[in-house]
Amino acid sequence: MPRSIPAFAILRVGVGLTSIASFALVALVVFARDAASTAREGAQVLGYVAKLFATAFTEGSAPTTAPWRIGAWQITIGLFSLAMFASVFTPGSRWFLHTVAVVATVVMLGYARTVFTGLTMEIVCLPFLAAWFLYYSACLFRNASSGASQ
Repeated sequence: MPRSIPAFAILRVGVGLTSIASFALVALVVFARDAASTAREGAQVLGYVAKLFATAFTEGSAPTTAPWRIGAWQITIGLFSLAMFASVFTPGSRWFLHTVAVVATVVMLGYARTVFTGLTMEIVCLPFLAAWFLYYSACLFRNASSGASQ
């Protein structure tokens, strides 16, 4: 007779996959937003190198490159996604779950701010935040019920 997979294990796997998807989406947003300027700067660098070799290193000035435009908001979402993924492996660690919940609250407040100030592409990670809060409540309920039975 096959053993059934507990619902909590399915929830853990689901939250782990959504946290990876959230991180990948944030990375995609960051890289897609700067793709045009990165391609332009790459073409300038290739032209500079070609000119250096063509003139036997006697002419050419290095092109100026713009810095990365990654905001604190994107870094926070990325770190939260990684913390969500780590929390899947530590469902019994209350302090870590509470710490991630504080970061999740900050991210939720940031999402609320973007709704009122103008939506950004990072809003696509909002369903993953809701999935993590479901996992968080399941972990707290599971820890409370296991602590009460001992």
